Formats: sequence, structure tokens, C-alpha cells
Amino acid sequence: MNNKEKAQQIYVELQMMERNIQQLQQQIQMLQQQSLELESIQLNLTETSKVKQGNTILVSLANGIFAKAKIENAENLIVNVGAGIVVNKTVESTNEMLNDQLNETKRVEGNLRNSLSEKVNEFQTKQQELQKLMQQNV
Repeated sequence: MNNKEKAQQIYVELQMMERNIQQLQQQIQMLQQQSLELESIQLNLTETSKVKQGNTILVSLANGIFAKAKIENAENLIVNVGAGIVVNKTVESTNEMLNDQLNETKRVEGNLRNSLSEKVNEFQTKQQELQKLMQQNV
């Protein structure tokens, strides 16, 4: 294979690697957003648990849409655990569940960051290889 063909092959590899890097970056960004949402939920749980029985609070129905609701019991929550199944949980056990989710999210994010770092290093190595081939053709 001559230098021109090698350069073309490396160029195609670089394009694929770049797409892979972009996908990893998007996945990391989604996990960061998920972590922020989990932390926000934990903060909301902590604040809600401080509300006394019978007090009125605003409950978010959608972005910018709220309803007034009276607290009957701020210590017991109804939590969707998946597949449309809901269970009663305490604030403490719900926070533990959220902590587990947050830890798992951060673990996966760390793995993706390591993978991203490796891919970027591979990309840079291939890019240098391509530059050398291009200089040889000049």
C-alpha cells in the first residue's frame, strides 16, 4: 500500500474515531445531567421532609406549572420503582436509593471519561501518523 492509500485509510479511521469521541462526550454530558437531577431530587426530599403535617406546599406538575397541596405525611413517600410499580418508602430509604443511583451514575461517567481519554490519545497518535505521511508526500 502506498503512502496516499495509507493516508486515505488513516483519514477514514480518524473520522470514525472522531464520531466515537463525540458519542462518548454526549453520553458523559447526559450522565452529568442525570447526576444533577438526582442531586436536585435529594435536596427537594430534604426540604420536603422538614414541612409539618397540614402545611400547604407548591407541587411542580410541569416546568413552571404548580399546584397547591397539603402535606398529610412528609415522612412516607410513594416511589415508582419501575414497570409501573409503586411502593411506600421513607425519606431515608428513598435517599439511600437515590444515593445508589447517583453513585452508579458517577461510576459509569468515570468509566466513560477513562475511555474518552484513551480514544483521544489514539486519535492524536493517528493524527500524527497522518501528518507524517502527508509531509512525506510533499
